[in-house]
Amino acid sequence: MQSSELNLKSGVTWKAVLTTTCLMPFSFYWIIAGEIGLVGYALNTYAVPFYNVVFTLFLLMGLNFLCKKISGRFCFSGQELLTIYILLSVACTLPSITLMTILVTTVGHAFWFDSPENEWRVLFWDALPSWLTVQDKSILSGYYLGESTFYTSSHFFAWLRPALFWSGFMVLLMGMMLCLNIILHRQ
Repeated sequence: MQSSELNLKSGVTWKAVLTTTCLMPFSFYWIIAGEIGLVGYALNTYAVPFYNVVFTLFLLMGLNFLCKKISGRFCFSGQELLTIYILLSVACTLPSITLMTILVTTVGHAFWFDSPENEWRVLFWDALPSWLTVQDKSILSGYYLGESTFYTSSHFFAWLRPALFWSGFMVLLMGMMLCLNIILHRQ
């Protein structure tokens, strides 16, 4: 079986991946706008399946219907629509309030809120890796107190290493979840 036949059978095609990539910014904005209250307060990532992904899939199915009526061919196969749904669902977990919002706020939490009363310095500072956290209080003051900018070299480079390591972890985590789905799907 040739690789192009395998891709059409599996649904993982460049068209499906490119479509998902193009839809991600709109889905991310929809999630962020809903969860921080720009368009009313909606916790759209508290319920699975995510309604923004289901609505997007509904629109793509409508586009498929129109393509079938106009040209007699479908724009996307059923396998491609499933691929778009899965990839967009996995991608939409990243900007959600239940994942990245909590992660970003905890990167410097132990160092900013340390006090003699809670003894965090003694209890667990040595267990927190410096490459996963921001430990400098002068850098954290801009994050917690505001009236500063991220676009200074000291702020940027202090957050760069933890951001890269956490991003790598998130990519591995999402890849692992997709692999687990494949394993469980075959059973």
